[in-house]
Amino acid sequence: MNSNKNDVVKVYKNKGNLPLFEMLHLKKNMAVLDVGCGAGDNARLIRDSISSVKIDGITYSEEEKKIAKDVFNEIYTFNIEDPLPSSFPPSKYDIIIFSHILEHCKYPTDVVRRFLRFLNPDGRIIVAVPNILNWRMRFQFMIGNFEYVESGVLDDTHVRFFTYITSDRYIFSGIKELKVINKSASGSVPLWILRRYVLPKCISRTIDAYMVRRFPNLFGEQVLIELTLI
Repeated sequence: MNSNKNDVVKVYKNKGNLPLFEMLHLKKNMAVLDVGCGAGDNARLIRDSISSVKIDGITYSEEEKKIAKDVFNEIYTFNIEDPLPSSFPPSKYDIIIFSHILEHCKYPTDVVRRFLRFLNPDGRIIVAVPNILNWRMRFQFMIGNFEYVESGVLDDTHVRFFTYITSDRYIFSGIKELKVINKSASGSVPLWILRRYVLPKCISRTIDAYMVRRFPNLFGEQVLIELTLI
């Protein structure tokens, strides 16, 4: 993520990206690199699942590094849009994660390409980006609201915006070494009172899953893409 030295670098902390985690299909002793790892929330999901997985992370924030260092084998602090520092070792990884980081980059295609040499020949890249055209954002746009905020789809550090339709084409069309093997979305539909007071959780989840699968560009809140080397 680009930032000037005088900028305030945010600390991104949450419960982890469960839909992305479910795409990892982890096995013992795998090596994972989390690019734009935030405060290590995805790494904690991984550690809780299989403790033997080697996890390295990259963040731009020293504060995030302090919070996350205990969950990673190694954590590096640098701007992923700059040339890679000599301190970053030429390790090979089975999975490289880009979870809600590419929208912060001016040139996301170049960022992904820069890390390809660290991917094992049979490894995978897992990407998650927000969908700017999900139903919540469409409603805001319809009433004339396009205001940057501290977090979310209109995070004030986002410089790129993606949709379900355009995300893979925009980011990966220039990277001939990669092919998309899976693309999906996760999100929900506006059930409101029905969800809270009427429908059982299992029914709500079933409706969400069907409608997101049927209309991913409307109900998908994030786009999930899995890629391998050709």
